[in-house]
Amino acid sequence: MSARPGPSAEHAAEVPSVHLESTPLGTVQDTFALRRSARAVADLLGADGQDAVRLATALSELGRGLLGADRLAAAFDLQAGPPAVLRVTLTWQGGHRLPEEALEASGRLLPTHQERTGDGGLVRVEQRLGPVPGPSRSWPVASATCSPRTPAPAPWRTPGRRPAT
Repeated sequence: MSARPGPSAEHAAEVPSVHLESTPLGTVQDTFALRRSARAVADLLGADGQDAVRLATALSELGRGLLGADRLAAAFDLQAGPPAVLRVTLTWQGGHRLPEEALEASGRLLPTHQERTGDGGLVRVEQRLGPVPGPSRSWPVASATCSPRTPAPAPWRTPGRRPAT
């Protein structure tokens, strides 16, 4: 079930993605941290302020709706473009169902896709990113030694640096 169409499946099949981060979600505080992380990552990858807030808000709605689900986790992936896409996937185990209101709220903000898996479910939010930032015209993760199977460094976790809220 899709709330709002996102980048095509063709796009996803053609372009490899770079895994940025995975984190478990089990408490209300974890959903606040998810919101902060989403905004920080989107900012670092060049999303404008409104897009970063939309992503953070969509994930906050989905995270609250899924609290209590077994083995709830979020994964951040960057799919190179054009256009580049920041994809955040929430996965869970068991029979927990995402409330329709949370899916609709997220779908009003960003492309949102939900599906049932054999033993749980997933919901994916995609934020298209603007032009490549900076004078070098390369993404922050492009200079790192990472591949589609190797996680990129987490610059938003640099000691002493606080993510935007």
